[in-house]
Amino acid sequence: MGNTVDNQQSRRLSNNHQSNAKKSKRRSNNSLGIDLLDIKIIRELLDNPDSSSTKIAKKFGIPLSTIQRRKIKLEHSMLTKRYELNAHDLGWRNAEILMLVDNGTTDRAAKELIEKFDNVIGTSTRINTKSNLAAYIAFRNSDQLHELMEKIRAIPNVSNLEWSEVVREAGNKGNRLAHLIFNSTE
Repeated sequence: MGNTVDNQQSRRLSNNHQSNAKKSKRRSNNSLGIDLLDIKIIRELLDNPDSSSTKIAKKFGIPLSTIQRRKIKLEHSMLTKRYELNAHDLGWRNAEILMLVDNGTTDRAAKELIEKFDNVIGTSTRINTKSNLAAYIAFRNSDQLHELMEKIRAIPNVSNLEWSEVVREAGNKGNRLAHLIFNSTE
């Protein structure tokens, strides 16, 4: 009789362990630690940024509290909510200035561009054969752009300046990255 009780307890513990393992696997079936519901929420928010938690809960037939909890978790880990100015409608233009910075001073040059020039709104380092630093700039007219380029040319170790102005956006698959990432995890 003692063996029967021990066997039953052992089976219960084993079943509980297997059940928890299945839940864990279902919950985190990829390196991102998210499940299919998280992916559905992410896609919905990327496709419709103004979707409320209530609307998402109704769409997927999931309790509102679950959607709210998941949405908060995702916003703290991988989703960014933001507003952007439409600079073009305000009379501003934007461009990238690409340059090659020699002697291992790319990070220093990137920091200097941000600190020294008000028109530089961002920088990024690159791996490329022609350039290794990009400056994102805003300007009102071509004279401002050319003046800024001359000042940048004067920075030590900077060469090969090229610029590219954004005239209009011809297309945008803003949610493509999410679809690429999450299609590989399903």
